[in-house]
Amino acid sequence: MRLEKSARIAAASYMGLFILWGGLEICIVPFLARWFDDTTIVFIKEVVLKIVVWFVPAVLLCRHYHGFLGIQTKLFSGKIPWAKLLPVLFLFTAFHLVSAYVENGAVFISSSFRAADVLIAVSVGMGEEMVFRGWLLNVSLRDKTWRAVLVNAVLFLLIHFPVWIQQGLLSTYVTSGAFLQIMALSVIFSWSFLKSRNMLAPVILHAYWDFLCFLF
Repeated sequence: MRLEKSARIAAASYMGLFILWGGLEICIVPFLARWFDDTTIVFIKEVVLKIVVWFVPAVLLCRHYHGFLGIQTKLFSGKIPWAKLLPVLFLFTAFHLVSAYVENGAVFISSSFRAADVLIAVSVGMGEEMVFRGWLLNVSLRDKTWRAVLVNAVLFLLIHFPVWIQQGLLSTYVTSGAFLQIMALSVIFSWSFLKSRNMLAPVILHAYWDFLCFLF
């Protein structure tokens, strides 16, 4: 009964976020584009709203339903296993360097990279990881761990669909298999959270990955 209740709570919170974020991406963003430039829209969406709509509600849910969480210690106080995270950071770096070289024949910093991109990477990492690892995965850990991680990866993938639809890239990402990268990253972020029992681990990995996406 307790497991069923936690599943209902998690499902309801995810559906609420999916509908809200999907509506924002598909309906509101095109409307805002009439009044604001892309830089302003990205800042509002990825910095302000990722904190207000993603991070804060997830923290409140974790506090309110603390007894349903698989990891009930303070989520930002566990010891970070740097010996295990550093190889992942190096792997992320190598992946982006090789990808940049294959695509461009050289490695150079993107001309569109801005200092504000660092803030965006951090806020996205905080917001998305608090929702998907701190809350959704955490509240599912009373189920089998491997199944919770897999379901979490699927949910993490689906939340990207609205922005891909808005950008007209959904079919491209699906048919090319690029969507598998999102699921693989989700598994890595989940692994780092489970090993460290500390939200800082997946936040650091996620923010660093996004930083590299902006940089190259």
